[in-house]
This record gives sequence, structure tokens and C-alpha cells, in this order.
Amino acid sequence: MTIRTGDMRFRVALQTVREVLDDGRVPSKQTTTFATVWAAITGLKGRDYWAAAAVDANDDQQVVIRYRTDVTTDCIAVINGVAHRIMSVSDVDGDKRYLTLMCRAVTSG
Repeated sequence: MTIRTGDMRFRVALQTVREVLDDGRVPSKQTTTFATVWAAITGLKGRDYWAAAAVDANDDQQVVIRYRTDVTTDCIAVINGVAHRIMSVSDVDGDKRYLTLMCRAVTSG
């Protein structure tokens, strides 16, 4: 995978979600930003687009960031203020330089 430095021009906040107990001992979910990284972001094209369209996933984004060991599918990526669930994390070339995240916008309701 060839990524030029100029392609990584978007800021993405990576968050974790954990359950905490408030003063009344009621569990609630709390998000914590553990990193803000530069990323290259593209919408899906070609075969990937049609595969996503088959399951009505038209808000999918492909996000490429520098390699990290702490990014999992349990994390959330915030792109332009919109939370995205990380559907998959892969080191496509296996050289531990970049991670490709397939992300889907979280819809409320």
C-alpha cells in the first residue's frame, strides 16, 4: 500500500467505550479519547461499494492510519464530528506501517 504524507490530511479521534458506575451505582457508558491521529479517508469504490450497498451500508468509510497496536473493533473513530464504529482493522501489507480501518457511521435511534 502506498500512502503519501499529503494523503493523510484528516484528523480522526480514536475512542474507547467503557461502562462506569455513577454515584447512584447506575451503570452508564463513557467514551474516552485515547489518540488523535492523521488519516487518509476515502469512500468505498468499485466492488467494495457494491458489497456495502447490498447490505445498505452507504455511510462506510475506509480510513488509513499509521500502525498502532491499540486499535481494535471495540474502538470508535470520530471523523468530522461523526462517530463511526470500526468494523475491521487490518494491516494489509503485513509490514506494520499502516492500518486500514473499515468504519460505519453510527446512527442514533
